[in-house]
Amino acid sequence: MNNSNLEQIKKYLLLFAFFTAAGLILWGSGYIVSGLKNDAYLQEAVYIIKKSPITSEYQEVKFVKNLSPSSLNMNFCNAVFEVEMKEKKGYAAFFNMSGKYGMYQGLFLYFKGERKCLFCGLGGGIADKPAVYYGITPLTISIAEHKLESAFEKLEINNKEEK
Repeated sequence: MNNSNLEQIKKYLLLFAFFTAAGLILWGSGYIVSGLKNDAYLQEAVYIIKKSPITSEYQEVKFVKNLSPSSLNMNFCNAVFEVEMKEKKGYAAFFNMSGKYGMYQGLFLYFKGERKCLFCGLGGGIADKPAVYYGITPLTISIAEHKLESAFEKLEINNKEEK
């Protein structure tokens, strides 16, 4: 090999190393940000459970672990958590809903034995006011509850088939 070929190989290797390093930096920062996002959703869920007047009987809910919505085929949810309350097990999910002033994220609880979804409140530090105040109608909440109920029932069926 002559010197001009070696110089070109060095340039291409340098360019390859640059793009590889940039890709790894982007992947790593995305991984870190997703962890921070899940922590923020968890803190918001705890806040809603404690402050919302709707969830007074669900104060003892414990968040067991974070689940990936995409792995559950629930891409319409922003975050999904596995929850426990006494002997009941279930899920908590954040769901986007359109209101009077824009999009809001509602927290919903679903317990496996009850097979019913419960709207808990709106995320963003506004759980102390009713959803109607922000333009979220009971019909919007009902549609979200039915969508989540069917998704969680499918998830339960898939889990039973895997066992």
